[in-house]
Amino acid sequence: MAELLTVPIMVWLIHLVSRINNAATDYHAGFTLAVIAPIPLWLSSLTLFVPNLFVGVVIGGSRCCVQLD
Repeated sequence: MAELLTVPIMVWLIHLVSRINNAATDYHAGFTLAVIAPIPLWLSSLTLFVPNLFVGVVIGGSRCCVQLD
């Protein structure tokens, strides 16, 4: 239930920040960003099912590299 409230709040904040920074955006782009942004976090949590430290380090390291770009 909390996820249903969190996404519109994130969209509202994205829209607010874009208006403060004079960037043109619409709510569709905000929803797209709000939905796609946490996917690397969800995927990295799946490494908890693999009992191998190397796999966890590789997946976690790739998550950091993706976020830095």
